[in-house]
Amino acid sequence: MEIEAVLFDIYGTLLFALEESIRIRSEIISDFLKEHDIDADPETISLTSAHRMIEFSRGEFDDVCEYFGAVISDITGRGEFDDAFMKGLVEVGALESEAELSPNVIETLDELKETGIKLGIVSNSPCFYAMRDLEALGIRDYFDAFGVSSRWGIIKPDPEIFLKAASSLGVTPNLILVVGNDPVDDVEGAKLSGMRSALLLNSIDGMWSTNRTVFGESEEEVDFEPDYIIDDLCEILTIIRSERSQDI
Repeated sequence: MEIEAVLFDIYGTLLFALEESIRIRSEIISDFLKEHDIDADPETISLTSAHRMIEFSRGEFDDVCEYFGAVISDITGRGEFDDAFMKGLVEVGALESEAELSPNVIETLDELKETGIKLGIVSNSPCFYAMRDLEALGIRDYFDAFGVSSRWGIIKPDPEIFLKAASSLGVTPNLILVVGNDPVDDVEGAKLSGMRSALLLNSIDGMWSTNRTVFGESEEEVDFEPDYIIDDLCEILTIIRSERSQDI
Protein backbone atom coordinates (compact mmCIF):
# COMPACT_ATOMS: atom_id res chain seq x y z
CA MET A 1 0.00 0.00 0.00
CA GLU A 2 1.38 3.38 -1.01
CA ILE A 3 2.85 5.73 1.59
CA GLU A 4 1.49 9.28 1.46
CA ALA A 5 3.13 10.76 4.56
CA VAL A 6 6.09 10.24 6.87
CA LEU A 7 6.14 11.13 10.58
CA PHE A 8 9.60 11.62 12.05
CA ASP A 9 10.89 11.46 15.57
CA ILE A 10 13.36 14.31 16.22
CA TYR A 11 16.18 13.42 18.60
CA GLY A 12 18.17 10.36 17.64
CA THR A 13 16.46 10.36 14.25
CA LEU A 14 16.53 13.70 12.42
CA LEU A 15 18.91 15.31 14.89
CA PHE A 16 21.42 14.22 17.48
CA ALA A 17 23.71 15.75 20.08
CA LEU A 18 27.06 14.43 21.20
CA GLU A 19 27.61 13.57 24.85
CA GLU A 20 30.62 15.88 24.79
CA SER A 21 28.44 18.82 23.73
CA ILE A 22 25.99 18.15 26.56
CA ARG A 23 28.89 17.89 29.03
CA ILE A 24 30.29 21.25 27.91
CA ARG A 25 26.86 22.87 28.26
CA SER A 26 26.58 21.53 31.82
CA GLU A 27 30.01 22.96 32.61
CA ILE A 28 28.94 26.36 31.30
CA ILE A 29 25.84 26.27 33.50
CA SER A 30 27.97 25.19 36.48
CA ASP A 31 30.31 28.15 35.96
CA PHE A 32 27.33 30.52 35.75
CA LEU A 33 25.92 29.17 39.01
CA LYS A 34 29.26 29.54 40.77
CA GLU A 35 29.26 33.22 39.81
CA HIS A 36 26.02 33.42 41.81
CA ASP A 37 27.38 31.47 44.80
CA ILE A 38 25.64 28.21 43.87
CA ASP A 39 27.87 25.14 43.91
CA ALA A 40 26.69 22.49 41.45
CA ASP A 41 28.95 20.15 39.53
CA PRO A 42 28.24 19.46 35.83
CA GLU A 43 27.18 15.84 36.44
CA THR A 44 24.55 16.88 38.98
CA ILE A 45 23.25 19.51 36.60
CA SER A 46 23.05 17.01 33.74
CA LEU A 47 21.23 14.35 35.74
CA THR A 48 18.81 16.78 37.39
CA SER A 49 18.05 18.39 34.05
CA ALA A 50 17.36 14.99 32.50
CA HIS A 51 14.89 13.99 35.20
CA ARG A 52 13.04 17.31 35.02
CA MET A 53 13.02 17.02 31.22
CA ILE A 54 10.43 14.25 31.54
CA GLU A 55 7.98 16.71 33.09
CA PHE A 56 8.89 19.40 30.55
CA SER A 57 8.18 16.93 27.74
CA ARG A 58 4.76 16.23 29.23
CA GLY A 59 3.87 19.92 29.20
CA GLU A 60 4.07 20.30 32.98
CA PHE A 61 6.13 23.51 32.71
CA ASP A 62 4.81 26.55 30.89
CA ASP A 63 8.17 27.57 29.47
CA VAL A 64 11.91 26.97 29.57
CA CYS A 65 12.35 29.48 32.41
CA GLU A 66 9.99 27.51 34.65
CA TYR A 67 11.82 24.30 33.71
CA PHE A 68 15.22 25.72 34.67
CA GLY A 69 13.73 27.12 37.86
CA ALA A 70 12.66 23.62 38.85
CA VAL A 71 16.10 22.21 38.03
CA ILE A 72 17.91 24.79 40.15
CA SER A 73 15.38 24.43 42.97
CA ASP A 74 16.09 20.70 43.04
CA ILE A 75 19.81 21.39 43.29
CA THR A 76 19.70 24.18 45.86
CA GLY A 77 16.52 23.52 47.82
CA ARG A 78 15.51 27.13 47.24
CA GLY A 79 12.12 28.00 45.83
CA GLU A 80 12.47 31.28 43.96
CA PHE A 81 15.10 33.21 42.01
CA ASP A 82 15.04 36.76 40.70
CA ASP A 83 14.27 37.56 37.07
CA ALA A 84 17.79 38.69 36.19
CA PHE A 85 19.27 35.43 37.44
CA MET A 86 16.75 33.33 35.52
CA LYS A 87 17.26 35.33 32.34
CA GLY A 88 21.00 34.79 32.56
CA LEU A 89 20.56 31.08 33.29
CA VAL A 90 18.33 30.58 30.25
CA GLU A 91 20.78 32.49 28.06
CA VAL A 92 23.72 30.26 28.98
CA GLY A 93 21.71 27.06 29.26
CA ALA A 94 19.14 27.01 26.50
CA LEU A 95 19.38 29.62 23.76
CA GLU A 96 22.17 27.91 21.81
CA SER A 97 21.56 24.52 20.22
CA GLU A 98 23.91 21.55 20.62
CA ALA A 99 22.02 19.54 18.02
CA GLU A 100 23.43 18.38 14.70
CA LEU A 101 21.75 16.97 11.62
CA SER A 102 21.83 13.21 11.25
CA PRO A 103 23.46 11.92 8.05
CA ASN A 104 21.53 12.54 4.81
CA VAL A 105 18.66 14.44 6.46
CA ILE A 106 18.49 17.30 3.95
CA GLU A 107 18.84 15.04 0.92
CA THR A 108 16.11 12.73 2.21
CA LEU A 109 13.69 15.52 3.11
CA ASP A 110 14.26 17.24 -0.24
CA GLU A 111 13.45 14.12 -2.22
CA LEU A 112 10.45 13.25 -0.09
CA LYS A 113 8.99 16.71 -0.68
CA GLU A 114 9.74 16.49 -4.40
CA THR A 115 7.80 13.23 -4.62
CA GLY A 116 4.77 14.77 -2.91
CA ILE A 117 5.13 13.05 0.45
CA LYS A 118 3.67 14.99 3.38
CA LEU A 119 6.00 15.32 6.35
CA GLY A 120 5.32 15.67 10.04
CA ILE A 121 6.92 15.46 13.48
CA VAL A 122 5.95 13.25 16.41
CA SER A 123 8.32 13.81 19.31
CA ASN A 124 8.49 13.37 23.07
CA SER A 125 10.25 16.67 23.58
CA PRO A 126 9.62 20.15 24.93
CA CYS A 127 8.28 22.38 22.18
CA PHE A 128 10.90 25.04 23.01
CA TYR A 129 13.83 22.74 22.26
CA ALA A 130 12.20 21.03 19.29
CA MET A 131 11.40 24.25 17.47
CA ARG A 132 14.70 25.86 18.45
CA ASP A 133 16.72 23.02 16.99
CA LEU A 134 14.63 22.46 13.85
CA GLU A 135 14.85 26.19 13.13
CA ALA A 136 18.56 26.47 13.93
CA LEU A 137 19.41 23.62 11.58
CA GLY A 138 17.20 24.88 8.78
CA ILE A 139 14.67 22.05 8.48
CA ARG A 140 11.58 23.36 10.27
CA ASP A 141 9.86 24.46 7.06
CA TYR A 142 9.93 20.96 5.60
CA PHE A 143 7.18 19.84 7.96
CA ASP A 144 3.43 20.28 7.71
CA ALA A 145 2.49 19.04 11.19
CA PHE A 146 4.18 19.19 14.58
CA GLY A 147 3.10 16.58 17.11
CA VAL A 148 5.19 17.65 20.10
CA SER A 149 4.36 16.06 23.44
CA SER A 150 4.67 19.18 25.57
CA ARG A 151 2.28 21.09 23.31
CA TRP A 152 -0.37 18.36 23.09
CA GLY A 153 0.10 16.83 26.53
CA ILE A 154 0.39 13.33 25.03
CA ILE A 155 3.47 11.13 25.25
CA LYS A 156 4.54 8.43 22.79
CA PRO A 157 3.74 5.56 22.48
CA ASP A 158 0.17 6.74 23.18
CA PRO A 159 -1.49 6.35 19.77
CA GLU A 160 -3.39 9.61 20.25
CA ILE A 161 -0.32 11.74 19.46
CA PHE A 162 0.17 9.85 16.19
CA LEU A 163 -3.49 10.07 15.25
CA LYS A 164 -3.60 13.81 15.93
CA ALA A 165 -0.56 14.27 13.70
CA ALA A 166 -2.26 12.20 10.99
CA SER A 167 -5.34 14.40 11.25
CA SER A 168 -3.18 17.52 10.96
CA LEU A 169 -1.67 16.12 7.76
CA GLY A 170 -5.03 15.03 6.39
CA VAL A 171 -3.77 11.49 5.75
CA THR A 172 -5.33 8.23 6.97
CA PRO A 173 -3.10 6.28 9.40
CA ASN A 174 -2.59 3.24 7.16
CA LEU A 175 -0.89 5.46 4.57
CA ILE A 176 1.68 6.85 7.02
CA LEU A 177 5.20 5.64 7.79
CA VAL A 178 6.65 6.47 11.22
CA VAL A 179 10.44 6.78 11.38
CA GLY A 180 12.23 6.75 14.73
CA ASN A 181 14.99 5.21 16.80
CA ASP A 182 12.96 3.89 19.75
CA PRO A 183 11.30 0.45 19.47
CA VAL A 184 8.69 1.39 22.08
CA ASP A 185 7.92 5.05 21.53
CA ASP A 186 8.11 4.93 17.75
CA VAL A 187 7.47 1.34 16.64
CA GLU A 188 4.84 0.41 19.22
CA GLY A 189 3.20 3.81 18.93
CA ALA A 190 2.99 3.48 15.15
CA LYS A 191 1.53 -0.03 15.33
CA LEU A 192 -1.10 0.95 17.91
CA SER A 193 -2.08 3.81 15.60
CA GLY A 194 -2.46 1.62 12.52
CA MET A 195 0.65 3.06 10.88
CA ARG A 196 3.75 1.42 9.47
CA SER A 197 7.13 1.90 11.09
CA ALA A 198 10.82 2.08 10.23
CA LEU A 199 13.29 1.67 13.10
CA LEU A 200 16.51 3.64 12.62
CA LEU A 201 19.61 1.96 14.04
CA ASN A 202 22.04 4.68 15.06
CA SER A 203 25.77 4.22 14.65
CA ILE A 204 26.99 7.71 15.61
CA ASP A 205 29.84 7.46 18.11
CA GLY A 206 29.32 9.43 21.30
CA MET A 207 25.69 10.30 20.61
CA TRP A 208 23.79 11.51 23.66
CA SER A 209 20.68 9.46 24.38
CA THR A 210 17.42 10.62 25.93
CA ASN A 211 15.97 7.12 26.27
CA ARG A 212 14.63 5.49 29.43
CA THR A 213 18.10 4.64 30.68
CA VAL A 214 18.97 8.34 30.87
CA PHE A 215 15.78 9.03 32.79
CA GLY A 216 16.35 6.19 35.23
CA GLU A 217 13.38 4.12 34.06
CA SER A 218 13.51 0.42 33.29
CA GLU A 219 13.45 -0.76 29.70
CA GLU A 220 10.04 -1.92 28.54
CA GLU A 221 9.48 -5.21 26.77
CA VAL A 222 9.04 -4.67 23.06
CA ASP A 223 5.88 -6.33 21.77
CA PHE A 224 5.90 -5.01 18.20
CA GLU A 225 8.31 -5.56 15.34
CA PRO A 226 9.03 -2.71 12.91
CA ASP A 227 7.97 -3.09 9.30
CA TYR A 228 11.43 -1.93 8.28
CA ILE A 229 14.84 -1.61 9.91
CA ILE A 230 17.12 1.04 8.43
CA ASP A 231 20.68 2.22 9.01
CA ASP A 232 20.33 5.54 7.18
CA LEU A 233 17.45 7.92 6.60
CA CYS A 234 17.95 7.79 2.84
CA GLU A 235 16.63 4.22 2.93
CA ILE A 236 13.15 5.70 3.45
CA LEU A 237 13.19 6.63 -0.23
CA THR A 238 13.77 3.00 -1.21
CA ILE A 239 10.88 1.91 1.02
CA ILE A 240 8.51 4.39 -0.59
CA ARG A 241 9.55 3.43 -4.12
CA SER A 242 9.06 -0.24 -3.25
CA GLU A 243 5.58 0.39 -1.85
CA ARG A 244 4.61 2.41 -4.91
CA SER A 245 5.83 -0.25 -7.33
CA GLN A 246 3.72 -2.87 -5.56
CA ASP A 247 0.61 -0.74 -6.07
CA ILE A 248 1.10 -0.54 -9.82
